[in-house]
Amino acid sequence: MNRALVVVAIGIAAAAPALATKPQPTAAPQTKPEAIWRATCGYCHGSVPGAPELRGINLPEALIVTAARNGAPGMPAFHASEISDADLRALARWIARQPAPVKAAP
Repeated sequence: MNRALVVVAIGIAAAAPALATKPQPTAAPQTKPEAIWRATCGYCHGSVPGAPELRGINLPEALIVTAARNGAPGMPAFHASEISDADLRALARWIARQPAPVKAAP
């Protein structure tokens, strides 16, 4: 057998256990609340008549979660298949802690 081939085979055999036990990620990283806001909420809230700005008005997190899950007048419900419970709680916490956005001068 070719000596180089033997060396490669030994190297692969030695590395195999390390490669086989390498930890794999178990879940995708959570989306940042601000990115969820931009993609899901911000295009209406604060820019569409009838959809109030939610940031800076000290809404309770539980109210935000309930309204998002069940819908509100003029607002659709967002199901767990669209936003996970963990991401929704993080989003509600983020909204509740945001200051009111600065409005651009006309």
